[in-house]
Amino acid sequence: MASVRNVLVLAVLCILAGVNSQATDEEVPINADELENIIDEAEVKNSDLTWVECDPSVVPRKSCYDCNTRIICKNIGGLLLECPKNFVPYCNGGKCVSEPSAECA
Repeated sequence: MASVRNVLVLAVLCILAGVNSQATDEEVPINADELENIIDEAEVKNSDLTWVECDPSVVPRKSCYDCNTRIICKNIGGLLLECPKNFVPYCNGGKCVSEPSAECA
């Protein structure tokens, strides 16, 4: 009788441990757009802000200001962000990339 009780207690503990691990280790899926927005927010907080005029109704709201700087057009103006020189130094299509665009090559 004691062995049946021990097996039941062990089974309950295993179930509780499994439920607890799923609740604490569950990862929230993130897509590329969400990741880029997080990076943009971090750059805004950690950069010397340079603002220029832009039209926030134009889509896409991210574009290249020059070969090494992108512009993110917000309702209050266009935020200029330099591309990181060591990793993705060129702006192409509003994103920092490793290869220059045809106009910047």
